[in-house]
Amino acid sequence: MLTVHDVLRNPDLNLTLTSGSAEALSAEVTWAATTELDDPGRFLAGGELVLTTGLRQVGRATQVRFVHSVADAGAAALGFGTGLTHQRIPEGTRQAALERGLALFEVPYVIPFLAIDRFVADRVLADHYDRPRRLLQAYDQLTSAVLAQALDGLVHTLHGIVRAPVAVLDERGEVLVGVPAGGVWSPAEPGPQEHILRVESEGELVAHLCARAPAELADVLPYTVGLVGLELSRRRAVLEGQRLLLADVLADIFGGSVTDADAVRRLRRFDIDLDAGNTVLLGTVDGADQGRLRRSAAGPVDHPGAVTAWLDSTLVVILRGSVEPAAAADRLAGHLAAAGGRVRVGIGGNHAGLAGLRWSYHEARQALGGGPGINTATGLSMAGLLQASEDVPLAALAAEMLRPLIEFDAAHGTELVDTLRAYLDLDGSVGRVAEAKVLHRNTVRYRLDQITRVTGRGVDATADRLQWYLALLATGPGPS
Repeated sequence: MLTVHDVLRNPDLNLTLTSGSAEALSAEVTWAATTELDDPGRFLAGGELVLTTGLRQVGRATQVRFVHSVADAGAAALGFGTGLTHQRIPEGTRQAALERGLALFEVPYVIPFLAIDRFVADRVLADHYDRPRRLLQAYDQLTSAVLAQALDGLVHTLHGIVRAPVAVLDERGEVLVGVPAGGVWSPAEPGPQEHILRVESEGELVAHLCARAPAELADVLPYTVGLVGLELSRRRAVLEGQRLLLADVLADIFGGSVTDADAVRRLRRFDIDLDAGNTVLLGTVDGADQGRLRRSAAGPVDHPGAVTAWLDSTLVVILRGSVEPAAAADRLAGHLAAAGGRVRVGIGGNHAGLAGLRWSYHEARQALGGGPGINTATGLSMAGLLQASEDVPLAALAAEMLRPLIEFDAAHGTELVDTLRAYLDLDGSVGRVAEAKVLHRNTVRYRLDQITRVTGRGVDATADRLQWYLALLATGPGPS
């Protein structure tokens, strides 16, 4: 960028500054314009270096009017040629330029305006063509960096180009890569000279590119946004492929359709060491369709020692080794929250061996039925194992068994299913149900009789209670 100061310090032009602040001298010069008009402002676009000999400026009023016209048009500076009409810059011109904060300099008689015009034109055109050249060079550097060193190399290269702090944040605002490390960024409240650009993939926000770069160095940022988007899309595609491969392995292992030796061999591809303890986490979102859930939770669950896979609409996280699961469960819940709805996370125990991996999975699956939020397994029950079995269609049987009660409640506004759940949870005590539900004991007994009449199945016999319990267990937790 050519400034007034750049023009004045050219020794070949021999220009003398009369007045001008540091701010005025830093103004950008876009072109040079020679004029002897009384009111040239209407012919100026702003940023010009205006040159005049003051041919028509014979009185103070015309001198002041000329300066105001030039300043109002946004000229960068005023050069006054002496030795022709005026032997020195008129006082009216000096005072008006000083009042308007317009840089004013003297052009001696021996320096033709053409020399200044040529210098300005050469520099402006050089800058005009140099800027695309520098941009193309920067684009080439950034492209090479992302191909060679992925996101880390891209961010470090961008930092070198703009010479300012830069970072890429994920959609939750956490820093993926930042230079220098440890910088604090707020996409919602950008600071001075802070550029925050959205990175989208298929119309969805996947990251933010942040830079504290001067405006003249920020031209490379839109191009970098595209490279960040491509790199994150590539990462997601690789991750999705790994998840599909691991899902096939886990489905066979948890379903018991693979030999132990083959299972161990296939798990080694994912660096899962069965000799060490492994912990299974399961996460899902109630009410989110599978396609939306997978799109919103397509990125990695960033946690050391974690591998992931999708089993239907459940995201499986295997923590390799003795990793504390609490932090990973929090990250998993936050990861799934982008899909909206109620997030449920189940944590299994840490067990070694192939049997231990299966056991942790079934524990996590049982814990997943504990309701919204993060639930930890308290030990796998026989009911939980039965519910986890792929060979027993417990969910379908439960739906058929509960259907008459659900339809009766919907038609008559009753709460038979809720009463049955409370009755079984409170060990078949009519008194405790009445107290918990704030009902009369006879009301509770009446509802239990209605359950028998509607379904033909009682609630007193142990066998009947077991079937009701498994049916309710298969439908998940009741309203909280």
